[in-house]
Amino acid sequence: EHGSVAGIVTLEDLIEELTGEIEDEYDVGGAPVRKLDADLFMIDGRAEIDAVEDALGVDLPEGEYNTLAGLLLEELGRIPEPGEEVVLVGIEFRIISASATRIGKVRVRKRRSRHKGNQ
Repeated sequence: EHGSVAGIVTLEDLIEELTGEIEDEYDVGGAPVRKLDADLFMIDGRAEIDAVEDALGVDLPEGEYNTLAGLLLEELGRIPEPGEEVVLVGIEFRIISASATRIGKVRVRKRRSRHKGNQ
């Protein structure tokens, strides 16, 4: 889900548990969830699922994951290729970047209902 090794604790991890996040040369800058317009978002695969739900204003399916990448991996059962799409609860998730080990950026579009009376 996170595209990294699990089970190794570094000194930085211990300090961050006590003081909060520490930014260093290995941290990628920028907000994990960026709103591009009313219905379009660019979201980092490592974004916490709670932050994604808050930004989109929806409840996503529950599962054994903590991140957007984890949700998509659970839905697909594999790491998707760039350009692939998944639709969940009326939300379109399009993979923008992915490597062999993790999902990078995801474009997320809220679909508008085309039914009369749901405007």
